[in-house]
Amino acid sequence: MTKSRILVVEDEGLIALNIQKRLEKLGYEIVGHAASEEEAISLAGSNKPDLVLMDIQLEGPGDGIQAAETIFKRWQTPIVFLTAYSNSAFLERAKVAFPYGYLVKPFREEQLHAALQMALHKNRQERIARGVHAWSLSFVRTLQDPVLVVDMERRITFINDAAATLLDEDPTSLTGRSLKQISQIKEHFFDSFSGNQTFTEEDRTVWLVPAASAPIPGIIYPIRDEQDRVIGVLMQYETGTGTDGDSPTTTASMDFKGTDPNTCAILEEIAAILPRLVYITAASPYCEVTWDTPEWSSRDYRIPIQTLDKLFPDRQLLRIHRSYLVSTGRVLCTQLNENTCYEIWLKTRTGIKIIPMGRSYLPRLREHHPEWFGQ
Repeated sequence: MTKSRILVVEDEGLIALNIQKRLEKLGYEIVGHAASEEEAISLAGSNKPDLVLMDIQLEGPGDGIQAAETIFKRWQTPIVFLTAYSNSAFLERAKVAFPYGYLVKPFREEQLHAALQMALHKNRQERIARGVHAWSLSFVRTLQDPVLVVDMERRITFINDAAATLLDEDPTSLTGRSLKQISQIKEHFFDSFSGNQTFTEEDRTVWLVPAASAPIPGIIYPIRDEQDRVIGVLMQYETGTGTDGDSPTTTASMDFKGTDPNTCAILEEIAAILPRLVYITAASPYCEVTWDTPEWSSRDYRIPIQTLDKLFPDRQLLRIHRSYLVSTGRVLCTQLNENTCYEIWLKTRTGIKIIPMGRSYLPRLREHHPEWFGQ
């Protein structure tokens, strides 16, 4: 398993060195040491730790509570406070930073380890919950194919009604159980997955194993957090009763008569890759077309995004933003981000691609695709 990465924030050098040695002994990776509020925020942003172990008293004008509040607000990185003070005034101030734990010096090694493990586990579950919230509200709720969501410790964190019915179990009784009890999956997918690694279709195939029927094949889609790290996987199984049917982006005969020869050639080339196309980005006077292959591919075409929006029907390419067209057949759902702006989730062979949605496009999208909004 990958080591959890810890940023130590402590203004006393010898104490910081002692803490780092104890953490390394416990199996953690140290990604930096800071002694001031400014340094702590800078290292948290550049090194992207899994957790910050934060002393309250720091060098300089700021303190650990101010640093923790900024770090959590910007990156949702869990904070465990480490201090010699335990009075109620400090505890009340510390609450504004939403700490995941609080250790009073001196502490024993087992206390440190337990506090960090609990904080890391809680944060993982919260990130999973944020990542799959939209599924439960819209796409997954209406999907007839069985769907499971599993964290990186192989525990089931979400299961839809179709999967529970197939397994003849109550969804609540399956949540928290080991994936191995109901599914077969290649272990190396979890153990060695990285943001730049690609997998074959065989690697990404998982098998659901109902008690009363033959195993059912499915495909893995990684779920990534705000820092693009894989925090879990979504598994979609095909039973032949799903809602997808023929993809809206299947190639059909397209009539581009009336356009000039150069534009017509571009349109025909884009039409040919529609089954693999994911989204198109405006970059006037060009458009960047991105499609789904084992290794992501894209290409610039000298054509305005408005022309593509006009000539391709909505069932194939849909305008969701002044700068984006998306493949309608790739859309899974929408979700509100932390800034209360809508994003659209697109299904790809390497995971989920998230694209921002323009506010002016929302009324039309809600009218024609209410299922994307959980309606």
